[in-house]
Formats: sequence, structure tokens, C-alpha cells
Amino acid sequence: MLERVLRNWPLKLLALGLAFAIWVAVTGESRVLQVYSAPLDIKLPQDCVLAGPAPTKVNVSLRGPESQIRRLDPFNLAFRVDVSDATPGQRNVQLAAESLAGLPRGIEVVQIEPDRLRLAVDRRMQKVLGVAPVLVGAPPSGYHFYGVRVAPDTIEVEGPRSEVIGLDRVRTDPIHLEGRTAPFTVAVNAVPDRPATRVLDPRGIAVQVDVDVSPVKAAFDAVPVVFANQDYVATAQPSSLRVVISGPPDLVRAIRAEQVRPIAELSGLGPRPEPYTVPIRVEFAGIAASDLARLAVTSVSHPKIAARIGNRRIVR
Repeated sequence: MLERVLRNWPLKLLALGLAFAIWVAVTGESRVLQVYSAPLDIKLPQDCVLAGPAPTKVNVSLRGPESQIRRLDPFNLAFRVDVSDATPGQRNVQLAAESLAGLPRGIEVVQIEPDRLRLAVDRRMQKVLGVAPVLVGAPPSGYHFYGVRVAPDTIEVEGPRSEVIGLDRVRTDPIHLEGRTAPFTVAVNAVPDRPATRVLDPRGIAVQVDVDVSPVKAAFDAVPVVFANQDYVATAQPSSLRVVISGPPDLVRAIRAEQVRPIAELSGLGPRPEPYTVPIRVEFAGIAASDLARLAVTSVSHPKIAARIGNRRIVR
């Protein structure tokens, strides 16, 4: 029996020594403390979102054997916060070590900072808003800003009901006019005014900005008044007007008198002895939409006219 135990004793002694060395190395390894930043993974009810500022990360102090700490991948760490039963209002959540995902065995959580979250929960709301371009500066001397066209001109946003319900528009990134001497198009993003509100439409916004030579004026005399949506024979007093317009010189010079149309709207008006007082709007016939944005009506000799409507119906 003793002979069997002593057989190959040098190798057995070497193996015992190696095992003892490994045990000493493992049990005697120094333990270190390391601080990591762990993201928060907050689970909310499907119809709710967070309102107001909320932390996205917390600091967590971990302690363990130096070799394990070195091998730890901080990108695997995350605090799972389940508040899927929450209702709108304030909610306090205590963070615990058990909520930290990605933590290897043998490493302990020493401290969580902050260890308590105060969450504001609100109903999720979506709303379609108009897009308002943000213009900065002005064109150089001798040039003029005439207007903008936006596509799309509305966009859908989503956020806490308390934020979204009061919004009526969404602004864009700044668009600078300094140094601009001709029309240009720029791609911008929508930037909601409220921090917890986000844009749902991933498309960019194209803004066409009309910049051209400073405007000049042109007067058109004796322009006949035109009736719109006229059901009965009618007469206007005065029957013709003087219209003054302004715009870029090349565009204004190309406009003919017959393209200027002072319009009196007669929709819903029927015969009666007394004349109606009808406001005048000015339209331009045969002019491209891109050019219309650069035209302005400076004055009309009579902003309102008297329209007398007779008994004879117009046969169409």
C-alpha cells in the first residue's frame, strides 16, 4: 500500500505544489473598487412616457478580484427599472443591486449614486404641428427677403401630454440669410421646443427661401373689379380701382395690367335694395407660384366696394 502511494512521488509532489500555488494566488488576490456609469433601462406602460428631466445613467461602485474587474465589460451593465404598472403622476423608485444586469458573479455592488429615482409619468400624445422656419440675419444691402416655402409644412410629434397639448408649431434649425443674393433651398431638421417631445417623421424638411433684388413698386390704374361666385347680376361702385404692387424689378416689369385682378367675393349674397359692402382681395393671373411669393400688394385705392345685386339670376 505504501509502495503504491510513493510511486512517482516527485510528480505527485509537484502537482500538489502547483495546486497549492494556484489556491494561494486566487484566495490571496487583491480586491479592488471601481466606479462605472450604468445606463437606465426604464420600462413604462405602452401609453405613457416620462415627462420632464430624468437621469439616463447612474454611477455604481463595484468591488471584486482585480482580474475579474479588469475583464468586466462596462457596456454590459444596465439598471432594469420596471414601472410598467405606473399611472400618470410622480413615481419614486429605489434602485437595488439586484436590478443591475450584466454583473458577473463574484463582484459586489458597494454603492449606487443616486440610489433613488423620482420619475414624472405622463400619458403619451401625438399631434400634427405646423413647421415654422427660423430665419437669422438679413441679406446684404440691395437685396430683400421675400418669403419661404416649406415642404412638408406640417410634421407629427410625440411626447408627454402636458407638453404636447400646448404646442401649435415646431421650429427648424436656424437658416442664415447673411450673404444671400438669390433664392436658395436648404435642408433642415425640426427642433421641438419641449425637451421630452420628439419628431416622429424621419424625413428632413426642405425650405425654399426667396431672396432677390430689393423691390420696386408699380401702379396699375383703372383695373376692373371682378366678381367671384356671382349668382345674380351685380354692379360695383367703383367699378375699377388703382392697385400698387411691389416685387423684384424684373418680375414687376413683366406683369401686365390684365394679370392684376381685384376680386369682390359675392358668395351667399342675394338680391336686396341696399348695396352690400364687400372687401377686395387682389389676385394675379398666369403667374407661377414661386413668383407669387415675391409679390406684394402695397395699396388698393378702395379696400372695399359697394356691390348692388339685382333680381336677375345668371344662367350658366
